[in-house]
Amino acid sequence: MKNILGLLLIIFMLFACEEEAKEYLSISGQWRCEENTTGLPKVYTIDIEKSTSSDHRYVIYNFNNEGQDEKIYLLLRNDTLFIDTQFIGSGTVSVQGLGFVSADKKNMRLEYDITKSTGPRSILSTCTHQ
Repeated sequence: MKNILGLLLIIFMLFACEEEAKEYLSISGQWRCEENTTGLPKVYTIDIEKSTSSDHRYVIYNFNNEGQDEKIYLLLRNDTLFIDTQFIGSGTVSVQGLGFVSADKKNMRLEYDITKSTGPRSILSTCTHQ
């Protein structure tokens, strides 16, 4: 009986200890993004780093799952992300749009237009800070 009670106590302690929620002070870091486009949902990871050129400028690597070497720049003003027109993919893909980040920096929504050789598309990407 003591063994069973001891085992139950250990199991209770394992499940009672919840992981402490992460607190984010910046949008810098790794994000898991999901796009619901035609076909299957597209899920990928992006990395965001603060640019050294401005307090409000950031770099996104692997934007639209184009590869870790592909990057775009954005400006962050309050909770709004501005993606000015720019080119990736050796200049063959154009991107522009807006985004919004939650106050706790845990969620981000990107709405952008991307033009590839297959034509233009409007994309909605929801991202979670990892």
